[in-house]
Amino acid sequence: MKNKQMLLLRTLLLSTSILNIKKTTKDKKKIGKINAAIVGMTVLNAMLIGYCILTAIGYGAYGLGEKIPAMTALVIAVLAFIMTIIKTNSYLFGFTEYEMLMALPFTEKEIVGSKFLY
Repeated sequence: MKNKQMLLLRTLLLSTSILNIKKTTKDKKKIGKINAAIVGMTVLNAMLIGYCILTAIGYGAYGLGEKIPAMTALVIAVLAFIMTIIKTNSYLFGFTEYEMLMALPFTEKEIVGSKFLY
């Protein structure tokens, strides 16, 4: 059962990854959107790194240096939870390829499990 879920997960990751879409598409609009998304993610990550560094400096100045790892783990866990909820509601329950997936030799449990892992 795990092998089938991993096969479906691998296929989903390959078919929906930004770099694979950029490599295979000929549409200039899609390529432009993907390039803008990559630049946006880079800028957002740089801003997040800067914010984390400045927050760590502030905690160190107030003598809370030993609390920095716990706060970092808490922020990462909260952000991951929120993003998972948002992604799950839009992707898990609104997939359009239902008929195609049900025609494959996979059970509903395996399909939903692979989508949840995705």
